[in-house]
Amino acid sequence: MMIIKDLIAQQKTVLLPKIIGEGEMVFCEVKDLSMLEEGPFHILSPDESCPVSDLIDLLIIPLTGYDQNGYRLGMGGGYYDRYLTRHHLISCGLAFSFQKCTFDVYPHDQKMNYLVNEKERLTFA
Repeated sequence: MMIIKDLIAQQKTVLLPKIIGEGEMVFCEVKDLSMLEEGPFHILSPDESCPVSDLIDLLIIPLTGYDQNGYRLGMGGGYYDRYLTRHHLISCGLAFSFQKCTFDVYPHDQKMNYLVNEKERLTFA
């Protein structure tokens, strides 16, 4: 939340995900933290006043784990993989080095372009 707060304070355009329908996600512009409400999975999400936008320069993508090839473990919903399949964006994961692990990769999994942790910055081809 601190990154979001800092970006808003710097007057950067901040788009946050919002789950709509069955398994779909859009990104909405948030200009103030008061524009967030509890959404699915008890995650803060943009409220109805936030406009939808697909003008994304960099997608900072959440993860619970990552591997040496740039694949990520999410929370199992596939929202980001589906979004990245339809929108070819530059994506970057933020993690701690201890989150590096091995796991099965499936054909629908989308690779990140970058990953940053406290020890290194990784680029994936």
